[in-house]
Amino acid sequence: MSVFDKVVWLPPGAEDKELNVEDIIPCPLLPKRTDLGDIDSLAESIRQVELIQPIVVMKSPRVQEKYELIAGERRLEACKRMGKVAVKCKVHPENLDFDNIFRIAFHTNEQRKDNTAYEKGLLYKAWFDEWKKKTGEESLSKFAEYIGKSK
Repeated sequence: MSVFDKVVWLPPGAEDKELNVEDIIPCPLLPKRTDLGDIDSLAESIRQVELIQPIVVMKSPRVQEKYELIAGERRLEACKRMGKVAVKCKVHPENLDFDNIFRIAFHTNEQRKDNTAYEKGLLYKAWFDEWKKKTGEESLSKFAEYIGKSK
């Protein structure tokens, strides 16, 4: 069983909450995308049918009274460009450990058509760096084994 088998995308306790966009900050563990793609088309889609997939956040363990973005960077940016002050979110019921944050990020990125190998590589690198800090282990082979992927 790999860590990918343990994805906790949205557990039953996830709370629906409307949050001010200014209260949602990037999760510092996740790499920031350099190209968000066609945000204008996404904004138009949201304008027509609202959000189909929720923006997923957790209460920030680092910044009081803020929420860290776990999934939905493009959706959040589209809402901001539309001038929305508040957005509907799913608030994860607990602070996630680094493994769960990366599992969710991989899960949501796999759903995107424009997910590039470069972006996937950045995500793997960030996960590996965080894993090294937590375990003290520096072997890519052991990390690959840990997440159930080949090196």
